Amino acid sequence: MAQEGSFSFDPFLGLLPVVNISQWIDPNRLVDILGLGDAKSTAPSYTVDVTKPRKTYTAGKYRVTMTIVTAYFDLGRFKKGNSLYFSTDTYFDWASSFKFLMHPLVVYSDCKRFISRMKRFRKNQKNITRIVFTDRNQFWSYQILKEISQIFRKPRYPKFHPNTIVPGYSSAQHSKFAVVADAVRQDYFQTKHYAWLDVGYFRDIVNTHKKFILKIPRNFNPKKVAMNQVFPKPKPEPTMDKVFRRNMVWIGGGFFFGRRDVVLKFEEQYRRTVMYFISRGLMNTDQQILFALFSRRGRRKLKPKVDVQLYKPRGNGSVWFYLGYLCYTVI
Repeated sequence: MAQEGSFSFDPFLGLLPVVNISQWIDPNRLVDILGLGDAKSTAPSYTVDVTKPRKTYTAGKYRVTMTIVTAYFDLGRFKKGNSLYFSTDTYFDWASSFKFLMHPLVVYSDCKRFISRMKRFRKNQKNITRIVFTDRNQFWSYQILKEISQIFRKPRYPKFHPNTIVPGYSSAQHSKFAVVADAVRQDYFQTKHYAWLDVGYFRDIVNTHKKFILKIPRNFNPKKVAMNQVFPKPKPEPTMDKVFRRNMVWIGGGFFFGRRDVVLKFEEQYRRTVMYFISRGLMNTDQQILFALFSRRGRRKLKPKVDVQLYKPRGNGSVWFYLGYLCYTVI
């Protein structure tokens, strides 16, 4: 048996340090997947009735069938990348784009100042806006903050600002899926489709002052979740361990959407994947989770049942925001 401090080789993850998981993780807080004992999910089971009639909203000449979900959990000021710093005021400025978004909108936050700001931005769309003041710890993504912190504190774990340095940032990225699933369960606006949209996704058009919707592309596959490919997948494909430890990105997490029943199943699948990698002593953000899950090794090991439909960037715009601007339609 390998001793702690040595290394073992996993055909899916690659070369891994041997760690005594029992010293830093409580298996009772993890999802029961791939032999994690008596672990249980923190989220209730829920089934969507796909036969229930759905509501359609009108924005100009367009029919809107999608609820947009966003969230802001206050992390204070933190370093982003090598030289940028983000603060609460950064997100306040970016959030002004929601003033012109003509979709049903659900907003989650634990920051009273942010909620006050969003109420002002949405004062003309009160009838299609639900703002939820919430405790972040009610979501599974923040209930694993201790485990994420312990991984990031390991002496030789790679450091990337803020992905593997600020545990709350990692949890916030996983929260995208948790809050969208909650919005589906609450079903405030009874739409057919649900989407996640980063607060700062449309940061470049906050001064345009034009009302817009996000129109679902005609080639959208309703059995999948639409996502933005950011960069081509490297060849040869990296091991899942390298994806986390080298902060590699293939799929962007700033905007995604799908049919409500599909999104709900995707969240359950994503949650199980997060727990799997925590149990292996690996963590980063949603983008590394998605890369690893839908890599060749990830598909073989984790067997995802809900696939992603990737939209590959074209033209000269930012690769990070391609899908959102593909859907962006001024009304």
